[in-house]
Amino acid sequence: MSAPAATVFKLIYTSLAVNAFSAADLVSLLDRAQSNNAGLGVSGLLLLRKHRFMQLIEGPEAAVRSVYQRIALDQRHSEVRQVLEMEGERRDMPNWHMAFSTDGLMARNPGVLRAAYFISPDSAIGLCSTMETDVSAALIGFLQADP
Repeated sequence: MSAPAATVFKLIYTSLAVNAFSAADLVSLLDRAQSNNAGLGVSGLLLLRKHRFMQLIEGPEAAVRSVYQRIALDQRHSEVRQVLEMEGERRDMPNWHMAFSTDGLMARNPGVLRAAYFISPDSAIGLCSTMETDVSAALIGFLQADP
């Protein structure tokens, strides 16, 4: 008898930044997320358009829910809304403890561009198109929506 296939828990949420994030604030936030997520076995993708975030968090269910609860209580966010929760057969972001993509001026900021976790908006759309259907639809919809 073979063991059941392992699944990965995925959660997507949106939120609104209470205050604008500077490039230095974002790099600091992402550095901490990379470190914390690595320790928890969590991976994901954070998208920023204007002052709105969308994030995919994936990994062990308890760890993903813990990360989401911490984010939901973070005073830098408002209007935190869960968009999707599901189990999948594979990670969509297996090599990224936290990848990041943004548009506009922030995407041209040298500090953000040099960050190891930054991917361009076009690359983010290409990456999202390879993900499971529900995850892909949510993320690409966010990236292509009118700001």
